[in-house]
Amino acid sequence: MTIALALSGLAGCATVDLPSLPDAVPAAWRDRPVLHAGAPAADPALWWTGLKDPVLDDLVSQALRDNLSLAQAHSRLRQAAAVASGGDALYRPALSLSSRTLQDVSATDTYLHVGLDMVWEIGAFGAREAHQRAARADLDSADTDARLARVNTVAGVVRTYAELRTASRQAALFGDLAAVDGRSRDLLAVLETQRLGTHGAVLEAAAQLARTEAGQAPPEQQRDRSAQGLALLLGRTEPDPSWLQGAPAPVVPSFSLTRLPADLLRQRPEIRHAEAGVLRAAGELGIARADLYPKLSLGASLLYAYNITKSIGTRTDHLPAIGPTIDIPLFDWGQRRAAASAREEALQGSLLAYRQTVLEGVAETEQALAALQATTARRDRLADALDLLRSREQAAIARRQAGLSSELAVLGAHRDALLAELDLSAAELDRTLSFVALFRSLGGAALPAEATP
Repeated sequence: MTIALALSGLAGCATVDLPSLPDAVPAAWRDRPVLHAGAPAADPALWWTGLKDPVLDDLVSQALRDNLSLAQAHSRLRQAAAVASGGDALYRPALSLSSRTLQDVSATDTYLHVGLDMVWEIGAFGAREAHQRAARADLDSADTDARLARVNTVAGVVRTYAELRTASRQAALFGDLAAVDGRSRDLLAVLETQRLGTHGAVLEAAAQLARTEAGQAPPEQQRDRSAQGLALLLGRTEPDPSWLQGAPAPVVPSFSLTRLPADLLRQRPEIRHAEAGVLRAAGELGIARADLYPKLSLGASLLYAYNITKSIGTRTDHLPAIGPTIDIPLFDWGQRRAAASAREEALQGSLLAYRQTVLEGVAETEQALAALQATTARRDRLADALDLLRSREQAAIARRQAGLSSELAVLGAHRDALLAELDLSAAELDRTLSFVALFRSLGGAALPAEATP
């Protein structure tokens, strides 16, 4: 009884309690009004559907099914699950059967030995629990990697699709600008022949046309690059030709968050990964501490010997044995103590890493919130400017129809409106990317459970 109580006390000393995880977030998140109060609530689990683009919804579904990086992450998760399912085998009874032939020293008798051995590792002093924690941490880490792959896949599809559509629209706008500049150059050339204009004005218009035509190349390159990137995300060898056709870019509507960022932030795969790191460090510390104490196991064996060269009456014999085994660390105890001290420091380091990960998540989310608000304000101002320039263009058309203005004046007003539309499309893309970054910073805001294999 005394020995049992002593071992129980030692086991209590060896067990490692899981530390509490600091997850402080800004107090402003608890008091701040949610975005666009009164607007429709965004579904955090299906945030991209708020863009109201059926093509995008279909592309995200295809990516979740066919993305190769995501498939690899799922494969690694299944591998980790398979390993974890056998992680407790170390502390289950193990049976082994062996056979061999032996010859005695005099070389007169030959024996056939058949041995049946059983070993049961008790896992005392917290060793079993520590190994389970380490195995669970590995499985959690693989699951987190799969979640991160899903988050990156969805965010990548939405971001690339928005860039593709915006680049297609900007290429078309540059085409319209080139048509306006070409018409202006032709009109100025006519005025020159009638001695109502100068050759310098014609050259300036031609130079403007050349600059506009050169400006069409970057959005076309971006369109092709985005199409290739989208094909890669969907596990395809080449883009779908329909992607290169003109279509409206997704527009982020006004929305509200029914759950505060502090609640959604905990879904970040990076934070879950850091949690797994703490669990793994605690498990490894538990293993190191358990190694400081005697290792207890139960064993049993049965040895059956068959003498091939003797007569029938003396050919066989067997020897059973059963009892506990104690492995006591003596000469390497100092080395084990040093290893345990290192694991204690590693656990503290994992807590610091967890806190750093939370702070990084807070900073990224704050930046995304600020960027979304800033890009929304910029988009609204540019939309107002475009409306004013379009009114100015309509007024120029009306004056032209009344014979009070020239076609050049109408072309100038139309050109200003096209330039404003280019600026607005870029601002709308920035707002969409900020929208993606916000939900990416919130860990994808808990993708639906059916996306998990």
